Amino acid sequence: MRNRYFLAADLILIVCSAAAAFALRFDLLFLATRPEVWPFLVTVLLVKPVVFYRFGLYQRYWPAASTGELVSLVAANGFNALVLALLVSIGLWAGVIREFSRSVLLTDFLICLALTGGIRFLVRVVADSARRTRKAVARQAGEPRRVLILGAGEAGTMVARESARNPQLGLRIVGFLDDDPIKQGKRIADVDVLGPLDALETVVGHQRVDEVVIALPTAPGSAVRQLVDACRRLDVRSRTVPGVFELLTDRVSVRRLRDVQITDLLRRHPVR
Repeated sequence: MRNRYFLAADLILIVCSAAAAFALRFDLLFLATRPEVWPFLVTVLLVKPVVFYRFGLYQRYWPAASTGELVSLVAANGFNALVLALLVSIGLWAGVIREFSRSVLLTDFLICLALTGGIRFLVRVVADSARRTRKAVARQAGEPRRVLILGAGEAGTMVARESARNPQLGLRIVGFLDDDPIKQGKRIADVDVLGPLDALETVVGHQRVDEVVIALPTAPGSAVRQLVDACRRLDVRSRTVPGVFELLTDRVSVRRLRDVQITDLLRRHPVR
């Protein structure tokens, strides 16, 4: 639903892009001198939003945009250019339009890519700036850090309960993420399970998370690596509970939370 604003902005930018392409190729009076402009405007308004949707541009969380989002944006605009070129060729062959400048298609592709990409990555820049400002203000005011726990099992539950019992730790648990569908939507240790692990980027933005605790002591190293990489892209600190071998001898404690180490990614002791 948040991306409805991007859809509304795209409809305006798509028209502006097509109009600018005609204005650069011809003159500012192109509406009166180029009869093909009207069917082209209608076509781009019908085609481009559908292609953007099919390429997933309205299912992404743009305040956390990265290289993957940029690739999708370029691919969507490139596919739009190919579809429009095909439709123009069919229109010329069928006699619906008498002539059409091929440079308009190229110019429209470049301008549309710049406009639709620019507004999305402007949101990312503003979100990053707001996040850094919020963290600085919170540190100065001594506000508790907003923590998201990955894993609603025994380890994550212990972390949530100890944080509630010890407010001097300065941690406020905003929720869990867990792939178990039975736990999703439930409350565990008076904390909501907000969704699966792949909702990390969305939840971090919506809940204004300052720190992520990976409470998955039995998860494979590859899974931990993906979560750590995602936290790094989101500019959010990630810490982990002790590993499974440490859990066998010591009780999980918030004071034992530590930064992720290479052994967490290997899930074995290093070989010298």
